[in-house]
Amino acid sequence: MLVIDDYVFYANAAHAKQTGILTYKEIRAFANKLMSKLVKNNIPFITETTTNDSYLTVNGHTFIRLSDEVHLVHAMDEDFMEYVNGCYSDDVRKLIEEAHDEFFLEHSPIGKRLKWRLENKGGNNETQLSN
Repeated sequence: MLVIDDYVFYANAAHAKQTGILTYKEIRAFANKLMSKLVKNNIPFITETTTNDSYLTVNGHTFIRLSDEVHLVHAMDEDFMEYVNGCYSDDVRKLIEEAHDEFFLEHSPIGKRLKWRLENKGGNNETQLSN
Protein backbone atom coordinates (compact mmCIF):
# COMPACT_ATOMS: atom_id res chain seq x y z
CA MET A 1 0.00 0.00 0.00
CA LEU A 2 1.33 3.39 -1.03
CA VAL A 3 1.36 6.11 1.65
CA ILE A 4 1.30 9.73 0.51
CA ASP A 5 2.17 12.29 3.17
CA ASP A 6 0.47 15.67 3.07
CA TYR A 7 3.78 17.44 2.45
CA VAL A 8 4.02 15.64 -0.92
CA PHE A 9 0.93 17.59 -2.01
CA TYR A 10 2.26 20.86 -0.53
CA ALA A 11 5.70 20.58 -2.11
CA ASN A 12 4.56 19.49 -5.56
CA ALA A 13 1.79 22.08 -5.78
CA ALA A 14 4.15 24.86 -4.64
CA HIS A 15 6.86 23.74 -7.05
CA ALA A 16 4.39 23.62 -9.94
CA LYS A 17 2.77 26.95 -9.12
CA GLN A 18 6.17 28.51 -8.40
CA THR A 19 4.98 30.24 -5.27
CA GLY A 20 5.51 30.18 -1.53
CA ILE A 21 1.83 30.49 -0.63
CA LEU A 22 -0.85 27.94 -1.44
CA THR A 23 -4.52 27.95 -0.61
CA TYR A 24 -6.06 24.72 0.59
CA LYS A 25 -8.21 24.79 -2.54
CA GLU A 26 -5.04 24.70 -4.68
CA ILE A 27 -3.53 21.92 -2.57
CA ARG A 28 -6.74 19.93 -2.93
CA ALA A 29 -6.74 20.52 -6.71
CA PHE A 30 -3.24 19.03 -6.98
CA ALA A 31 -4.12 16.18 -4.62
CA ASN A 32 -7.25 15.35 -6.65
CA LYS A 33 -5.22 15.23 -9.87
CA LEU A 34 -2.67 12.89 -8.37
CA MET A 35 -5.19 10.68 -6.59
CA SER A 36 -7.32 10.28 -9.72
CA LYS A 37 -4.22 9.18 -11.64
CA LEU A 38 -3.38 6.63 -8.94
CA VAL A 39 -6.93 5.27 -8.98
CA LYS A 40 -6.98 5.13 -12.78
CA ASN A 41 -3.75 3.10 -12.70
CA ASN A 42 -5.05 0.76 -9.96
CA ILE A 43 -2.42 1.81 -7.44
CA PRO A 44 -3.78 1.42 -3.89
CA PHE A 45 -2.87 4.30 -1.59
CA ILE A 46 -3.71 6.15 1.57
CA THR A 47 -2.95 9.72 2.53
CA GLU A 48 -1.39 10.62 5.82
CA THR A 49 -1.13 13.85 7.77
CA THR A 50 2.41 14.06 9.04
CA THR A 51 1.57 16.14 12.09
CA ASN A 52 -1.31 18.21 13.40
CA ASP A 53 1.00 21.08 14.35
CA SER A 54 0.93 24.41 12.52
CA TYR A 55 4.59 23.98 11.60
CA LEU A 56 5.90 21.07 9.59
CA THR A 57 9.59 20.67 8.79
CA VAL A 58 10.69 18.13 6.22
CA ASN A 59 14.36 17.75 5.32
CA GLY A 60 15.10 21.34 6.34
CA HIS A 61 12.09 22.84 4.55
CA THR A 62 9.34 24.36 6.68
CA PHE A 63 5.63 24.58 5.90
CA ILE A 64 3.41 26.82 8.03
CA ARG A 65 -0.25 25.84 8.05
CA LEU A 66 -2.60 28.74 8.59
CA SER A 67 -6.40 28.67 8.67
CA ASP A 68 -6.81 29.32 4.93
CA GLU A 69 -3.42 28.65 3.34
CA VAL A 70 -0.01 27.05 3.67
CA HIS A 71 3.16 29.15 3.57
CA LEU A 72 6.49 27.71 2.52
CA VAL A 73 9.49 29.17 4.26
CA HIS A 74 12.09 27.67 1.91
CA ALA A 75 12.14 27.45 -1.89
CA MET A 76 11.24 24.11 -3.43
CA ASP A 77 14.55 23.32 -5.13
CA GLU A 78 15.23 20.24 -7.24
CA ASP A 79 17.13 18.46 -4.45
CA PHE A 80 14.18 18.80 -2.11
CA MET A 81 11.74 17.67 -4.77
CA GLU A 82 13.91 14.59 -5.36
CA TYR A 83 13.79 13.91 -1.61
CA VAL A 84 9.98 14.29 -1.55
CA ASN A 85 9.26 12.20 -4.66
CA GLY A 86 12.32 9.95 -4.71
CA CYS A 87 10.94 7.37 -2.31
CA TYR A 88 8.25 6.31 -4.79
CA SER A 89 8.54 3.83 -7.64
CA ASP A 90 9.20 5.07 -11.18
CA ASP A 91 5.54 4.51 -12.10
CA VAL A 92 4.30 6.63 -9.21
CA ARG A 93 6.91 9.35 -9.83
CA LYS A 94 5.71 9.51 -13.44
CA LEU A 95 2.13 10.04 -12.24
CA ILE A 96 3.28 12.73 -9.80
CA GLU A 97 5.10 14.43 -12.67
CA GLU A 98 1.99 14.31 -14.87
CA ALA A 99 -0.14 15.81 -12.08
CA HIS A 100 2.57 18.44 -11.52
CA ASP A 101 2.57 19.41 -15.21
CA GLU A 102 -1.22 19.64 -15.40
CA PHE A 103 -1.34 21.70 -12.22
CA PHE A 104 1.39 23.99 -13.60
CA LEU A 105 -0.67 24.70 -16.73
CA GLU A 106 -3.79 25.50 -14.72
CA HIS A 107 -2.42 27.37 -11.69
CA SER A 108 0.89 29.12 -12.42
CA PRO A 109 0.90 32.43 -14.31
CA ILE A 110 3.46 31.15 -16.81
CA GLY A 111 1.58 27.88 -17.26
CA LYS A 112 -1.71 29.67 -17.86
CA ARG A 113 -0.14 31.80 -20.60
CA LEU A 114 1.48 28.75 -22.15
CA LYS A 115 -1.81 26.83 -22.04
CA TRP A 116 -3.65 29.77 -23.60
CA ARG A 117 -1.12 29.95 -26.42
CA LEU A 118 -1.32 26.21 -27.03
CA GLU A 119 -5.13 26.26 -27.06
CA ASN A 120 -5.29 29.28 -29.35
CA LYS A 121 -2.74 27.95 -31.80
CA GLY A 122 -4.24 28.12 -35.23
CA GLY A 123 -4.43 29.98 -38.48
CA ASN A 124 -3.69 33.40 -37.08
CA ASN A 125 -0.62 32.73 -34.88
CA GLU A 126 1.54 35.53 -36.20
CA THR A 127 -1.07 38.15 -35.37
CA GLN A 128 -1.71 36.70 -31.89
CA LEU A 129 1.93 36.55 -30.88
CA SER A 130 2.89 39.91 -32.37
CA ASN A 131 0.14 41.88 -30.58
